[in-house]
Amino acid sequence: MSMLWNYSSSKCFNLSNLSPLTTLPQIFRGLHYSPHFISSSKYKKYSPRYPVKAPEVPETFNKYEKMAEGNPNWSFVTSPAWVDTSIIQRKGSVLSKYYPRKIERNSDKWESQLQEKLTWTENSIRLGVIAKKKGMMALWDEWGVRHACTVLQLEHVQVVQIRENARFVSSDLVSVQIGCTDKTKNVSRPLLGHFKVADVPPKAKLMEFQVTPDAVLPVGYEIRAAHFVPGQYVDLQATTLGKGFAGVMKRWGFSGLPASHGTSLAHRSAGSTGQCQDPGRVFKGKKMAGRMGGINCTKVNAKVLKIDNLLNLIYVKGPVPGHDEQFVRVRDAINKKGVKCFPPDCIPPPFPTIDPEVFETMPRELVAKIGGVDPFAIKES
Repeated sequence: MSMLWNYSSSKCFNLSNLSPLTTLPQIFRGLHYSPHFISSSKYKKYSPRYPVKAPEVPETFNKYEKMAEGNPNWSFVTSPAWVDTSIIQRKGSVLSKYYPRKIERNSDKWESQLQEKLTWTENSIRLGVIAKKKGMMALWDEWGVRHACTVLQLEHVQVVQIRENARFVSSDLVSVQIGCTDKTKNVSRPLLGHFKVADVPPKAKLMEFQVTPDAVLPVGYEIRAAHFVPGQYVDLQATTLGKGFAGVMKRWGFSGLPASHGTSLAHRSAGSTGQCQDPGRVFKGKKMAGRMGGINCTKVNAKVLKIDNLLNLIYVKGPVPGHDEQFVRVRDAINKKGVKCFPPDCIPPPFPTIDPEVFETMPRELVAKIGGVDPFAIKES
């Protein structure tokens, strides 16, 4: 007789008494077993080729349900009956014991600060956003000069979490977590609880920005494209396009070997990589052939040419790293700190972000003014 021993309950199961519809995964679920516990004569009888009825999934395992389109209201499911809710209630006190850093859950403090309408200073660090790259197009300025630009869209960008005294962050800065693009499926339970605390829909992308305390926005606040002004400079950070395995001429711009005079089958090679007897090795970081692209890249001092308030679009001059539908990290330029980052007619900038009352009176499109002299004017000799 084929027997199976359960280590957890110290019981012995008789395999011959089981139903033919029972599969091996159902037998061994939760048990410590090995193949030698089963005789070869009984193994084929309980093969998964027999039809098995799929178990019914309780409704409590449904993560969330979309109630309406547009701006959906999310109904979060309560914990199953087998979850100890007392552990969840004690979670805050346990975490505060081992992790002394403060996690800000309520945004009453920051909402009152937003109503005070603090003034912008040159030492203030505003909040950045997460945008999605839509593609490239051309724009013409007031002089008729054509500029290639990249279109970035802000899709439901909201504040998800605020952390004071966060780890690896300066004590005089506050870490603010931003979410972008509502996600309707494939959201894990830990992330679902994270968004439930913030009372915001699940987001496809999360990023953190370090800002000064006077530039913090409350949890759930939606940031629009009018957060930036036309003519200002921004830093763009994204993952570059992957080029695959590339040689040294494409990857590093090497000149290659001579085309003639004895060169055979090595025209695009790197040449010698070693040294003399001393040091007698190849230095670390030597430029060689390898995988090209697919790395994090930052483009600094990109100029904002246009803002579309209806579609939440930002038109940035020049190319942006990454492919279309790529998430891009956008923030005020660091190298041009203070008044150098913004045009003279937009100082002070929207702080901590655009005022909703001012936003209602703004036109749909705002275009940067290039100014200067007409480049096509004929110079008098």
